[in-house]
Amino acid sequence: MKKGLHLHFDPTSGIAGDMTVAALVDAGVPRAVVSDAIAALDVPGLRTRFETRKRGAFVGTGFD
Repeated sequence: MKKGLHLHFDPTSGIAGDMTVAALVDAGVPRAVVSDAIAALDVPGLRTRFETRKRGAFVGTGFD
C-alpha cells in the first residue's frame, strides 16, 4: 500500500457485508486476499464467489 493514501469509510445508515467486501475489491483489494482469508477459517462448505454485476448504467463487483 502506498503511504499517504487514506480511505474514509462512514456508512452512517449501515452497509451490508457483501457490499463492503465488493466495494473494497473494486477499490483495489485483490480478490485472492479475501478468498484466502475466508478459506483460512476452514469452515466446511463455505465458498466465495466474485462476479461483475450490472444494474442499469452501473457496473460493479458482486460478492457471494
